[in-house]
Amino acid sequence: MSALAQETSSHAPDEQDRRELRDTVRRALLAVAPVETTLKLMEADRPWDEAGWRRLADEVGLPALTVPQEYDGQGFGRVEEGIVLEELGRVLYPGPLVPGAVLAGGALRLAAAAGSTTAARWLPAIAEGTLSAALVLPGSAEDVRLTGTGAGATVDGRAAYVIGGIDADLFVLVGHGPEGPVLTAVERGPAVSVEPVSVLDLTRPLAHVRFAAAPAVPLVEGPDTDLVHAVRNLARSALTSESAGAARAALEITVAYAQTRVQFGRLIGSFQAVRHRLADLLAEVEIASEAAEAAAAIPDSELATTDADITVATAVGMVIDTFTTVAEQTVQLHGGIGFTWEHPAHMYLKRAKATELLLGGAERSRAELFDALQEASA
Repeated sequence: MSALAQETSSHAPDEQDRRELRDTVRRALLAVAPVETTLKLMEADRPWDEAGWRRLADEVGLPALTVPQEYDGQGFGRVEEGIVLEELGRVLYPGPLVPGAVLAGGALRLAAAAGSTTAARWLPAIAEGTLSAALVLPGSAEDVRLTGTGAGATVDGRAAYVIGGIDADLFVLVGHGPEGPVLTAVERGPAVSVEPVSVLDLTRPLAHVRFAAAPAVPLVEGPDTDLVHAVRNLARSALTSESAGAARAALEITVAYAQTRVQFGRLIGSFQAVRHRLADLLAEVEIASEAAEAAAAIPDSELATTDADITVATAVGMVIDTFTTVAEQTVQLHGGIGFTWEHPAHMYLKRAKATELLLGGAERSRAELFDALQEASA
């Protein structure tokens, strides 16, 4: 039985349960995937340790966290998932948990809740951590066309910058049919080709995926714009929670350095300019974390609403700006060592920049927030 299963009680998780969840996940990640290990592995073809991943899956039960219990999962909610994502962000975990269980698994969970009779077939394997899956972020596969229905459906086209696509055996994506978008699953096979992408952030491998009349499984009958809408907000919220955790970790690393680094006979943390800068960064991190937590608190059933759009767009814009600022200051305030490959400061900066590109940037999020506010007031 996993550590999370042992801690699951019959009542809804309260703040004490969530603190214990955070502590459990933090201890596990520090044991099997600390930043120092990722720094050593990030140039490898697979920048994570397989044995460590199996411990997270088998002993802690992380892939099963939000999979419904009827599909062999733990049945936790998005608030608890947000906590886990923050902890993953702290150590910049590069393994298959986010692309598989969080993104692809989350999309399958939403499809199952929407009445899909096919989405559930993969959820038990997602919960076990034995199925490598990837979600093509909505908007990254606009030219992927869905042809046919049911068992005769196929997809053609190219999906760009797929997180976890290199190792995925299952792709969840939006296929564009003649009547509209349909959430679709495609298993890896001869009609699917995967091209690794040269990336700035080596802790987050990406791939371009091309489908050539690949056999597909539509997860719902006919187009479902609300489901696609919900999947997009789920993915953006998840990456925002992860980024909020990474921003806080980068700040903590910098504060710890300021408390030990001596310059001109004094700790650099005693200089007023440094203290004020760190205080400003802490205020930004706290506000951004609150925004990310608000987005993570949106129930699955409300992810396709205008209120969700407002909350998620607010969180994305705030967290992207904050993470980038904190990561830049982490490099700056570490002085010369912050610019070296051997120090992890550059990893946080690269993750911040890469996530900004994946989410479309803070400017785009603010434009989306404006549109959502207009729609809410109409």
